[in-house]
Amino acid sequence: NTKSDGSGDSYDNKEVINNLLTVNGATVTLYAQWEINTYYVSFNANGSTGSMNVITCKYDQVYHLPSNTFTHDTFVFDGWNTKPDGSGTSYRDECDVINLTSENGKTVVLYAQWRNTITLTKINYKKNLVSYGAVDNACKYKIYRSTHATSGFVNIGTSTTTSYYDTSVKAGTTYYYKVRAKVYVNGKSSYTNYSITDSITTALKPTSNALN
Repeated sequence: NTKSDGSGDSYDNKEVINNLLTVNGATVTLYAQWEINTYYVSFNANGSTGSMNVITCKYDQVYHLPSNTFTHDTFVFDGWNTKPDGSGTSYRDECDVINLTSENGKTVVLYAQWRNTITLTKINYKKNLVSYGAVDNACKYKIYRSTHATSGFVNIGTSTTTSYYDTSVKAGTTYYYKVRAKVYVNGKSSYTNYSITDSITTALKPTSNALN
């Protein structure tokens, strides 16, 4: 453009031009004009059902991610990630984002992340039942337990079904459980995300009076 603010005569990049001036020896200054990069964000259901619209974003501007509308028959939604397996960058549902890419015209795909749920049942003071949803292509499930909500989890057993009896518990003790599956896809094995953590307090040991 012949004006720095773009208010003058405009010319396309590589455009062939002539006769910009009629004065011999005069100099014409052309000012580069810049536009903010535009990129797009699309949402992948990642094994669930539903659809969500692509959003258009401008670089250096903050955008509020829309609420997830995908649904899963077995699992609960646990945010977004730039990789299907959750190994990329994570984003919470409805969070604010900025500059997901600096590449003009690029589409950034956010994959819905899903976590298994578990159901805990106290059988007696010596046994808890841990149940969980089936995972596609799973060959086994690993069960983890702790006496703390956020730390100290250890693998206490493995199951090839969607349930596991924990027979190493102590009466009247609160335990926290979580599960993850080992899956085979295209000849390669990997582990899913951990399930939602849940807790249960083992039944109390019957007193001698109760046994009589």
